[in-house]
Amino acid sequence: MTSQKPTPKDPRLLGNVLNAMMKRLKSADVEIVGGVFGRWREVVGESIADNVTPVRIEGKKLTVEVADQAWATQLRFLEKDLLHTLHQHFGDAIESIDIRVRRYR
Repeated sequence: MTSQKPTPKDPRLLGNVLNAMMKRLKSADVEIVGGVFGRWREVVGESIADNVTPVRIEGKKLTVEVADQAWATQLRFLEKDLLHTLHQHFGDAIESIDIRVRRYR
């Protein structure tokens, strides 16, 4: 049998395509991104999830938006515990958190 090199028109697994795209964007694997965004409320709890929203993962940095400045301050106090919780669920995929106050337009 001759082994042919795949062409751009050959079908590829969606997960492989998404992972390649995420690497080019310097983001975490699709499973990590999907887990963080899809399971946020379950992982961090109701109180945090009601006021803190994940918006992006770049490399190993998670950027979140908070409802107001008071929550930004609160989250800075909780950052170490939140990172520990994220490590329990997603391994070492997230090493730091960038906290942004949500801007209303």
